[in-house]
Amino acid sequence: MAKINKVFMINTPLFQTKGTHHFMTTKFVGSFQMHGLEVTELIDFDHVDDADDQIFLLCDNFYDQLNAAGYDWVSEFDRLAERFPKTVWLFWTFHNVLYNHYWKPQRPFPFKKVAFTGEYYRSPQYGEGYFPEYYSTYIGQTEHIDLPFAAGVHPEELDEVLTERTDKYDCGFCGCQYKSEWTNKLAEKYNCFVHYWPPFLDEEERLQKAFLDSKICLGFNSDDNIKNGLPTERTFEGIAYGCVVLTDCKMAEEATDGVAVYVKDYEDLQRQVDFYLHNESARKKKQKEGYEYALNKGTYYTVAKNFISKNSKIRITN
Repeated sequence: MAKINKVFMINTPLFQTKGTHHFMTTKFVGSFQMHGLEVTELIDFDHVDDADDQIFLLCDNFYDQLNAAGYDWVSEFDRLAERFPKTVWLFWTFHNVLYNHYWKPQRPFPFKKVAFTGEYYRSPQYGEGYFPEYYSTYIGQTEHIDLPFAAGVHPEELDEVLTERTDKYDCGFCGCQYKSEWTNKLAEKYNCFVHYWPPFLDEEERLQKAFLDSKICLGFNSDDNIKNGLPTERTFEGIAYGCVVLTDCKMAEEATDGVAVYVKDYEDLQRQVDFYLHNESARKKKQKEGYEYALNKGTYYTVAKNFISKNSKIRITN
């Protein structure tokens, strides 16, 4: 297996990486650059050659749209596999793609060098409204590598970044309207920064106001992600950027080695907000715990390092 030197995030007109997924994928792929790899967003396949030292990362964002349009992307996959046999293909959340179009019809997956990944659901639920049973087969593949959420900052830059903290706001939240009733009630009582998507904020403004300007990060999640054990990315960002993180996802405590603080309802949330706002020593203690966690585990730099060390998981077929 050749040493990997280049990582391409595929975002072509046909195979798009879009929305909030684009934000996360950009941070994840960018972390390989921290390890000295060349990182590029690939907007077409016409200006790149096949090589055994590169990875193409392809997300499943295209799947529903192309199926609805009746586009024969399966044949396009065949052409890409034939054109890039040396390249390592890393497929993100491909359980539906594999099951419906390859496993079920017993069609060979055409790519020669592959690995699979996806958000790290620590307690995936199965059945109606949740994951299909074949998802367990997908994540059980030897070629599957878990992808935990993290913060997009180099550990060596943490000290410098944290000098930008202002504690201007008591609480900060930026994201989809998860637990908006809780957030809105808090904003009536405390000095809060709250921004619901859409529209998206500029990344620098988002990081500054939601995290670096805020004493407490509200790490709220969708109900489905809570049930499936997927703490939101803002949980890890809040920790890395020096906030006390309060979360409605119990699994976030385990995922962050106890740094994030679980709250079971609004009353519990308000108690914890009051406690950490009025107990500076407790808040500083959490910040120190969070700093150590981010330094050793909580950034995409570490996640990328884990991927690089697991290149033996890549499946190679003749």
